[in-house]
Amino acid sequence: MRRRLLVLAPLVLAVPFAGASTAPLSDLGAWLPEAQAPTAADPAASMRALAGLAARGAASAARGVDTVLAVRPGDVLAVDAGEGRLFFERGADGRLRIEGGEGRRGVEVTHRGSRVTVRPRAADRELSGALRFEVPPGVHVEVTGHALDVDLHDLEGDVSVRVIEGDLTASGIEGDVDFYTLDGEIELSNVQGSASCETVDGDVHVRGLTGARLLAQALDGDLVLEGVRSGEVSASTVDGDVLFVGAVPAGALLRLVTHSGDVEAVVPEGSSADVEVATFAGEFMPEIPVRVGRIQSGQPLRFQMGSGGARIEMKAFDGDIVLRHGTAARRR
Repeated sequence: MRRRLLVLAPLVLAVPFAGASTAPLSDLGAWLPEAQAPTAADPAASMRALAGLAARGAASAARGVDTVLAVRPGDVLAVDAGEGRLFFERGADGRLRIEGGEGRRGVEVTHRGSRVTVRPRAADRELSGALRFEVPPGVHVEVTGHALDVDLHDLEGDVSVRVIEGDLTASGIEGDVDFYTLDGEIELSNVQGSASCETVDGDVHVRGLTGARLLAQALDGDLVLEGVRSGEVSASTVDGDVLFVGAVPAGALLRLVTHSGDVEAVVPEGSSADVEVATFAGEFMPEIPVRVGRIQSGQPLRFQMGSGGARIEMKAFDGDIVLRHGTAARRR
């Protein structure tokens, strides 16, 4: 009768992380009940125990991460993912919660000092499921990635998102916003802070912003800025329309520029500014009383609205320019 030799080979498991630092799995006793702990005297029982551990790790990977970390105001949450979707919303004071990110390899979370780093374990950094974050007030958010859709709502802290492809949305932000996407739409609403919104192929919509500065740029897309009150607004696109609806405080700068498209500025009645208008293959169509001096061919048209003070620059190479009083955009 032949004897069978049973060889126990080492088993390596990759499980999603659910703590504050990364570490290898080295103690099976911490994962298995005492009755299931592998023993040399019972190799079959050892194999069953290891198989159960493997199944548990696989199930945990399918569920993704669900962890809570203690953080402080001023800390940074940094997320780096290749592809997927991220959701951020306000959480409880001092408690950062991270959940989701289902996948074969899971998600790695590292907490060192004042910085929490989150990234998928997979080599391509792809998320097969969405990641959700509950972010306490005062914690700043930084996101980088390749193809990511990112939604942020009701946060108190600065936000920076820079991706190659994806739509970026933020609402109810108390802090500065820095958005960049090479191919995607950008939408901001109800922001209290400065904002920079840049996209190459996509539109930018800002509805409701109070802050020191607003920068909106696109190569191929429209720029729609409504309900804006800022000391400096600069909006420029190459192929698209530019619409501004908002206040122009004393000493403020409003600069609206497009190469191929129309420019429209809607300001409250009684606004005062020094205005400069320039178009090459279009028309200037003011809907407010305008007094101008001598007009020189090839030179911008300059005039004063009210008592002056603020500065408005409107330029379109191939498009019309409209300046009017009001508090809302016309339906298009």
